[in-house]
Amino acid sequence: MRKFTESDFCTKQAALQALLDVLDPLKPFYGESCARLYVGVTSTHYENDTIHMEAFARPLWGLVPFWAGGGRDERFEEIYRKGLAAGTDPEHPDYWHTCRDYDQKFCDYKGFRYAELVLSPGVRVTRVEAEVRHYPMDETRCTLSTDNPALDGIFRICKNGVKYGTQEAYLDCPTREKGQYLGDAVISAHAHVWLTGDVQMLRKCIAQFVHTAGICPGLMAVAPGAYMQEVADFSLLWSQLLLLDYQFTGDREFLKKYLPTAEGIIRHFRRYEREDGLLEQVADKWNLVDWPENLRDGYDFKLSRPVVAPGCHNVVNALYVGAVKTLEELTDMLEDPMDIPEAPADDLEERENRYRRETGCGEKKRRGHTGGNSSGMPI
Repeated sequence: MRKFTESDFCTKQAALQALLDVLDPLKPFYGESCARLYVGVTSTHYENDTIHMEAFARPLWGLVPFWAGGGRDERFEEIYRKGLAAGTDPEHPDYWHTCRDYDQKFCDYKGFRYAELVLSPGVRVTRVEAEVRHYPMDETRCTLSTDNPALDGIFRICKNGVKYGTQEAYLDCPTREKGQYLGDAVISAHAHVWLTGDVQMLRKCIAQFVHTAGICPGLMAVAPGAYMQEVADFSLLWSQLLLLDYQFTGDREFLKKYLPTAEGIIRHFRRYEREDGLLEQVADKWNLVDWPENLRDGYDFKLSRPVVAPGCHNVVNALYVGAVKTLEELTDMLEDPMDIPEAPADDLEERENRYRRETGCGEKKRRGHTGGNSSGMPI
């Protein structure tokens, strides 16, 4: 594919041509019926019956506005006329079949921050509509009104971010990821519960990540779904969700049901403990710290994937101390004796502070912008 420049999008005609330059290479890879697009092995994890149907559907995000705006391409028009007819025909071998729970074919929305209509000559716009989708939110439950317009504006944009990011799950960016990441969900869940007092989505999120303990007691980073990604930082934050629920509901039975998962997380990471109780080379999961990688501000611990450098990693240890503290707090709420960890959280925290003072492990070597975790954890 050629490299695009700003000039490719300066006029409507240039933008139409840019779209075709992107999509034209796909034409030889549509099946005989045109209902499926075979682009080879990809990183998605959908069932075979869905993969090629979704590949067929994705170019429509560009082709539909292309055609609506007056664009013409006879071959694509032929492909999608034939493909739609075959894919929706129950008697055809390439029939797409009906949708089931959690079917990837439900992934049908396309979010946008703003939209520009580029019209052909003579077209007159009489009405514009957009469908707004989000988990129900009673906006009267939490409001802010001050004499500071900037503060009110900040609150409003943050509240809207939580509202539109809470779809069928907590989504950090529903226009892009459409996956519930545990680290993002911890932040979104706190904001959502504080704004609404509603814990139903929170409890759904808690349970969905508990289900991943069947794969690894240290949990997956994304749930629900088949995307096998593991992030140590995120797993060590899961118990914060359980604590949040108890703080809002006082529901001891719910806490008791899910406390074993919090204990399982500590047991999982405990196998990396050194003699002094700190974790060393937590290598079975990605150590994230801050993302993207070039915004870690010179963080001096090697975090290449999949190999994590030998040594005591500051951020993961700080999160481990926090997870142990949270587990102790949850256990105390139930007055339920806990057999892990051997070292109390306060002892672990002191050991980490001493280790950091002596070695400078995980310190910043330079200062650019301020990265959240890479800057905050070593302090």
